[in-house]
Parts: sequence; structure tokens; C-alpha cells
Amino acid sequence: MPSLERFTVPLPEYLRCPICLEAAYPPVVVCPNEHLLCAPCSDAHLDAVDDEGDEPRCPLCRSP
Repeated sequence: MPSLERFTVPLPEYLRCPICLEAAYPPVVVCPNEHLLCAPCSDAHLDAVDDEGDEPRCPLCRSP
């Protein structure tokens, strides 16, 4: 029986959410460098920033 692994392709690193490390789905572009977060992590990140009163920053490159 053939292995099913040969029918899958690893997820490219740029499509992985840096917060939860899963596929960034649905993807949300969060900075000028086009880094992606998944929508749930983006919402949680913005909520946490709002609670702290800081300016939102990309978790990867720290740009506003």
C-alpha cells in the first residue's frame, strides 16, 4: 500500500503563524513586511495590546 505522506507538501514557513505555529488560516497581514498571523491569533494579539495600552507591533519584526 502506498504511503499517504508522498501526497502532502510541508507547509512553507512563511504561511505558519508565529504565535500558534499552525497554518495562518485565515491569514491576516499584520505589518509592512507582510508577516502573517492567523485571524484568531491576530485578534488575541490586538486585544492584549489594547489592554496594555501599547501600540500594536508585529510579533516577528516588531514594526508598528
